[in-house]
Amino acid sequence: MGYHSELMISMWESPQLNGLDKSICADCVLDEALASLVAANLSSSSCSYCGEENEEGDMIAAPYDVVMERIYDSIFQYYADAQDVNMPWVEKNG
Repeated sequence: MGYHSELMISMWESPQLNGLDKSICADCVLDEALASLVAANLSSSSCSYCGEENEEGDMIAAPYDVVMERIYDSIFQYYADAQDVNMPWVEKNG
């Protein structure tokens, strides 16, 4: 296989959650747990989604990657293949 083929395969082996240089504020997430996550990871004085900006430079938004990783982890916990998350499973015969 060529370099580019192997690169594409390796890129799709794991979730592609990074790469967006955006921030999100607690007001833009509806879930209380995600709002708490945002509050615990503040790193930007502006929100890329609602456009809110803090003129004084106070941090009001967290990196997009932090929020998306938590969402992905939650989905993966409930919808992953059993063998991929070390859950016991029984293969049906016939």
